[in-house]
Amino acid sequence: MLPFALATGYEWIALYEPMQPARLWRRRIDGFVVHGAALAHEGIAFAEAGNSRTGTLPMLRGLDWSGAELWTWSPPAGEAVHEVTWNRETESWAAVLRPYVERGTSVLLSVSRDGELMDAVEIGQVFCAAFVAGGRQIVVARSDGERVVTGHVLEVPSGKEVWAFHRGKTVRPDP
Repeated sequence: MLPFALATGYEWIALYEPMQPARLWRRRIDGFVVHGAALAHEGIAFAEAGNSRTGTLPMLRGLDWSGAELWTWSPPAGEAVHEVTWNRETESWAAVLRPYVERGTSVLLSVSRDGELMDAVEIGQVFCAAFVAGGRQIVVARSDGERVVTGHVLEVPSGKEVWAFHRGKTVRPDP
């Protein structure tokens, strides 16, 4: 575990060393809020929302430990990255891309340490997700557009279902 903490606010992100406590750096972001962020030995990745006031679009960014930008990735129009993690097993970033203009299918992304999109797997209409197990799995709540239908644990980066649950029942996928 890395002994650092990220903090975010309206149009900014900062890195702190909690044991001191000391702010190492703070930088302005183009979006108005950070949707998700992750720390790894390779650096920091974060997903920022667009900003209608400034006309900026959503973005996934990679920073080094000094706060300098290493790379950026722009999602397709009408979509934004929400959750971000470092997958230690594949040594790549993983993120969830969700539509925000119209309802649609979410996508599990694999992004190289250099910010290159390596893979994109559709994972259904997801409205809530959280990476677990060191970025090797993701728990998602899927919706039929009106209500929650089921929860699923998926492997990262394949999106293959490990197991599902629905209203207190566990449903194991066929081998």
